[in-house]
Amino acid sequence: MPIHFPVIGRESGTSKMTFDLADLIPTTELSEQHFYQFRVSFTSSNGDMLDEVIYPLDLVE
Repeated sequence: MPIHFPVIGRESGTSKMTFDLADLIPTTELSEQHFYQFRVSFTSSNGDMLDEVIYPLDLVE
């Protein structure tokens, strides 16, 4: 999985990442109390932090 960091050292920009979900099982087949979530955190050079979560994340066949 390639990781690109075009925004490091810049005032603003965008970042992009692709995830391969092919080997993950559907959410309905997970064991009880197990789940998927997507979490991303960014920290700026002045220490400000952005933390976002997508939950629940339902994977289907």
